[in-house]
Amino acid sequence: MLHENLELLRAALGETSPRYGTAVNNWARVLQAKGDYKQAEATFRQALDIFTKASGPVGWSVAKVIRNLGVLQFDRGDYAGAESYARRALDMDHQLGGEENPQAATSLIDLGEARAFQRDPASAEPLLRQALAIRSKEFSPGHPDFISAQVRLGEVLTAEGKGAEAEPLLREALASARSAPFPLLPWQVAEVESAMGTCLIALHRPAEGEPLLKASQADLQKDPRPAFRRARLSSEPPSL
Repeated sequence: MLHENLELLRAALGETSPRYGTAVNNWARVLQAKGDYKQAEATFRQALDIFTKASGPVGWSVAKVIRNLGVLQFDRGDYAGAESYARRALDMDHQLGGEENPQAATSLIDLGEARAFQRDPASAEPLLRQALAIRSKEFSPGHPDFISAQVRLGEVLTAEGKGAEAEPLLREALASARSAPFPLLPWQVAEVESAMGTCLIALHRPAEGEPLLKASQADLQKDPRPAFRRARLSSEPPSL
């Protein structure tokens, strides 16, 4: 359906239209999800070229595609490349909307994860704290984006050996996920359970942590997000 939409927009609007660029970006994400990383990158770059020509080198749509290119590098295991794209996107977010805008929070999380996956959770922590602070102003505690920011920070604190600090943060996230004002998808709840379980094991409480990890695995396999996170969360407890 997305490919059909792409072709219809190409015929109706031409290959320079920003609406066509959005369809190209969406098609690139499908290719990425299918594991065709080479073609996905070429398609993302096509979308980036369309948006750059339409609005200049700095724009919200340009920043979005740059973020997507960074996530693609995560899937490839190129965490330094992912960091580079996340930094570019964050700089652009700041130019467009200042340091407190919601898109900057997304780029901060991407950047923090890039640092964590390069085994530097200490430098990731302040980035993820900033992202959580921004999202706390935008979303209620039960919102998936707020919970996600809590989980990212909790994972990094656990990796730093700060499990005692991570535990209350992750417990709050888990309680919110299980009693959100609107139901979360099972994989979203499972993600919090997995992070909580990993934290408890790091605190030498396997009797509490292992059941959470075990219960989370099947639902985590349904996570539609990038393959790098699915694979990590569905394996043994990560050290980041």
